[in-house]
Amino acid sequence: MKNILVPTDFSSAADIALRYALKLADRFSAKLFVLNSYEVPHSGATMMVSINDLLQEESVKGLERLKDRVGEDYPGIDIQTISMMGGIDVCVQKAIDEFNLDLVVMGTTGASGIEGKLFGSNTASMIRNITAPLVVLPHDAEINDPCKIAVSTDFKFSIDDEIYNPAREFALNFSSNISFINVTTEYKEEELDAMEKKFGMDVDFVYNENIEEGIKEYLADKKVDLLVVVAEKHNIFHSIFKPSHSKMMARELNIPMMILAQ
Repeated sequence: MKNILVPTDFSSAADIALRYALKLADRFSAKLFVLNSYEVPHSGATMMVSINDLLQEESVKGLERLKDRVGEDYPGIDIQTISMMGGIDVCVQKAIDEFNLDLVVMGTTGASGIEGKLFGSNTASMIRNITAPLVVLPHDAEINDPCKIAVSTDFKFSIDDEIYNPAREFALNFSSNISFINVTTEYKEEELDAMEKKFGMDVDFVYNENIEEGIKEYLADKKVDLLVVVAEKHNIFHSIFKPSHSKMMARELNIPMMILAQ
């Protein structure tokens, strides 16, 4: 993991994501990219040129101030700023392609967000459209090492599947403990044993009729620092993380979540 991106709107939520990304960049000896995107409102051609110049100037100045501030506290981290016009998800994907980014770290309550919501429209759009792993931090997240990582599974992927490489890389560098969890009410004991054998390791089966409640109880009981889920390209979440489920998690999850693109 050598190149990490943080999108910022210079809000307090973006600063939390930046702090988390700096921790990762320091641990992985990675280069940190900080992106600010801006969109020009529809107007006359002359007016659009004027507004574009103004927005670009403010974007560049804001990034320079942020880089100077961060550089004082983290002089050993290589930081590159990116100012780009366009929607946040489009700009992030352009940066992923151009700079060969390994990870995107994003705060969830920015200037256009809603306080207390984990998945605003920007984050949901990011999940649907970008190709790099995404770490999402709620606005009130504590910046802790990911010592305990929980990976949600429906048994579609085996433990050695490459889709889990980012989570494994976290675990190796932070000496983390990884557990795989499945919320169920339907399986019999012999079926669970067969699934564990097929999957390749022990799985913590959480018995609860409500998927969100089961996951939240597990996270709280095991003091999990990072939840990992897999997202399909055309759906916000894969399997148990359907849009209706994500709304509940959005309101109540208070730890970082790693979303892996399939």
